[in-house]
Amino acid sequence: MWVETDTCDILPPPLRRAPGRPKRSRNKDADEK
Repeated sequence: MWVETDTCDILPPPLRRAPGRPKRSRNKDADEK
């Protein structure tokens, strides 16, 4: 269906974290991994 080309495959842009306030990380117990 598609014609083969000599160009490189198109890759999606790298994922970046969205700007804004970071999520608060939960304090884990000492016995929790």
